[in-house]
Amino acid sequence: MKILSNIQILFHYFNNVKYRFYITLFFFVMGLSLLYTVLYLGAVVKRETDRRFNSPGVDLFSIIHKGESDFWAPQQTRALDLDFIPALKQNQDFVLGAAVELKANFLIRYNTVEMTVPVVGINADFFNVHNLSLLNGRFLSKIDDNQFRCVVGNGLYTKLVRTYNDTLTGNSLFFNDQKTEIVGVLDANAGYSTEFSVDESLFIPYHILAQFLKNPQITKITIKANSDKSVKQVKIFLEKVLKNYIGDVSHYEISNQKVFLKTISARIRTISFITALFGVIFLIVACWIFLHLIGSSIILLRKEIVFWHGPTLSFNDLFFPVFVQILVLWILSTIGGISLGFVLTFFIAKMNIWIPFVPLIALIATFITSLFLFFITGFYPAFKTVKSSSN
Repeated sequence: MKILSNIQILFHYFNNVKYRFYITLFFFVMGLSLLYTVLYLGAVVKRETDRRFNSPGVDLFSIIHKGESDFWAPQQTRALDLDFIPALKQNQDFVLGAAVELKANFLIRYNTVEMTVPVVGINADFFNVHNLSLLNGRFLSKIDDNQFRCVVGNGLYTKLVRTYNDTLTGNSLFFNDQKTEIVGVLDANAGYSTEFSVDESLFIPYHILAQFLKNPQITKITIKANSDKSVKQVKIFLEKVLKNYIGDVSHYEISNQKVFLKTISARIRTISFITALFGVIFLIVACWIFLHLIGSSIILLRKEIVFWHGPTLSFNDLFFPVFVQILVLWILSTIGGISLGFVLTFFIAKMNIWIPFVPLIALIATFITSLFLFFITGFYPAFKTVKSSSN
């Protein structure tokens, strides 16, 4: 009966403070969502740079497919395929190398080990353009273009071998039930793309992978340009070649690594500063309102409990409804803040032609911040006040 009575007290009390409750909830949700957005922006620089270039420390250009073109734009006349590479490399004054990527997940088997891994179809320039090195063996070359041969990433190598003297090179594995000769193993590589991890991937000739895919189309080309040419000169050359080959260049984005990093960093700094400023303001206001809400809640609840149970008050009688209020507000604020943050970052990503994603660090940091704020402005002050009031 006492539990039902406490619940009745809680509902009656809530009607008296619901507007302050909603205002507090609003400010916490806004503040936490903006915090999530700032943390997302901090993670997006590396992710978007890796998506375009996948070679930290190397100044490269990239051509990536960015989505559908404008309705009124000229239509793309042909798909971007491997035949585009000779057109790119026709002028060595501008382009020294061009690496293509075509990726899919396939089951591979080596001896008794079976696993599904990223299989990346590449051309002979891939390893040189991305400045990769070998643990043993050799890279794929033009003579391998139509052969079932592969190079194994270092992380994948450690998962496949069972003894230290097994170098893999010269042996064979089965890719999609096709016997494939292993010609080399890569050194450990820190380069990471949103599309695949170099260390965990299997690299095979582009034409071989294309045989197993429906409508294969290159989504990214990474280009090593002549350093004697300016970024503007190389970009104009790439746009001209691309337009001649496919027609509608609005499908694609041509980027230079240094310029892209400078541009995206400056853009994100501005957005982050404004977002962080408003986020801090919202959270400070939320905490201030919350502290006043807790203080007035204890006074109102004391009156309610005395009315229903008489003048004798225990700690649990007063703390239970306060605790429930704080807990509900914390849960709603955290879920609402992260959800709104996800919506905000989704629209930011779409406006900037980024791939939307949910960074784990943003989720964890937003959750911990929310828990910390509610503890120091809600749970702890309420506990101390109720304890002193019930003595």
